[in-house]
Amino acid sequence: MKKTVRVAAVVLTLLVMCLSLVGCSGGGSPLVGKWLIYGSSAGESWMEFRKDGTVRMETMYSSGKGEVVFEGTYTVSDNTLTLYKNGSSESEGYTWSIANDSLSLTRDGHTLNLSRYGTSSTGGVNDIVDDANKKSAKI
Repeated sequence: MKKTVRVAAVVLTLLVMCLSLVGCSGGGSPLVGKWLIYGSSAGESWMEFRKDGTVRMETMYSSGKGEVVFEGTYTVSDNTLTLYKNGSSESEGYTWSIANDSLSLTRDGHTLNLSRYGTSSTGGVNDIVDDANKKSAKI
């Protein structure tokens, strides 16, 4: 009888722990975070989707000059991501998916692939992003 009660207590404890973890996740969008865009010989770009529904895209050119390319908000509905540029009534819709820390954005038959920040095997781009963040923090 004691063994049965002990097993039940362990199972109940594990169940409560699992439910707590699910509750703490906040149901946030898997898009939240920084995503790197590769492929340009002129430099590197990244997008940051924030929890508050804002998005920012920046580029760091090989010359060391950085630029904010896009700032606005985003909404997600099923597999549709819609971007709204600040100061504009226009929006852009994308079909999106995430697999293995890779984000795919598709629009008009063209797909843009991004890697989650911090998971790059090249390593160098993460340093570029860090340097750009440090420079913009000083301004």
